[in-house]
Amino acid sequence: MPDEQPLWNGSPSQWLNLWNYLPAAVIAIGICVSGVFYPLAFIALIAPLLWALWGYLVVRCKRF
Repeated sequence: MPDEQPLWNGSPSQWLNLWNYLPAAVIAIGICVSGVFYPLAFIALIAPLLWALWGYLVVRCKRF
């Protein structure tokens, strides 16, 4: 009996992350606006960027 051959390989679309990217973008914009008045606030940009990156990697690493 021959080995099984995959008919299709794929991953989900990054459109699934829309609900992760939008809040991360809004939070990042808010941090940038507050950073004008309080420059140390720019350090907080790490949180929404890591959140968006994590969502990207979760979807990117799924394989069907």
